[in-house]
Amino acid sequence: MTKKFGMLKIVQRNKKRVICLCDCGVEKDFDYANVISGRTKSCGCNRIKSMSDKKIVHGENKRSGRTKEHIIWHGIVGRCVNKGNTSFPRYGGRGIKVCKRWRTYKNFLADMGRCPSKDHSIDRINNDGDYKSSNCRWVSRTENMGNRRNTFFLNVRGKKISLADFCSKHDVSYPALHARLKRGFVTIEDVICEKQLSV
Repeated sequence: MTKKFGMLKIVQRNKKRVICLCDCGVEKDFDYANVISGRTKSCGCNRIKSMSDKKIVHGENKRSGRTKEHIIWHGIVGRCVNKGNTSFPRYGGRGIKVCKRWRTYKNFLADMGRCPSKDHSIDRINNDGDYKSSNCRWVSRTENMGNRRNTFFLNVRGKKISLADFCSKHDVSYPALHARLKRGFVTIEDVICEKQLSV
């Protein structure tokens, strides 16, 4: 029976050296004493994988600093877990949690993948639900504005639409229109007629 030590299976022994087949498929020459003592456990592939995992855990260590995905994940955990976080009252303070799987960045990245663009951010489909893969998606800044609890919604000729979507569709200034509507200076019907917009 062929002996196996860690990921290494001894194929041939010659005095103090052995040829081993690693689980990854690489066949290599090793010092026999190091293999049987457990000091050498693989051809080196296990060490490379371990270093890669550490990079993922620590923001991926890219030259430009932490990746956008790591910054977003760090923010999610912080506002749901850290009572000292300024956003905690709106998240963890009202019962929103991060699922157990996402307490590890590597799992978050595996489930969500890379952020599609600089304009995208993470969004919870159910605004009162937890951070987990079934309740999260990548959305653009405009889409995200439409899912906030304080989103300003309009009733435009029987259709419910967020002010952000309305402004984006018709190239209207959101801050200016929001202020005018909130203060009662105009109605949405006035704006539609004034600018001759189609709804």
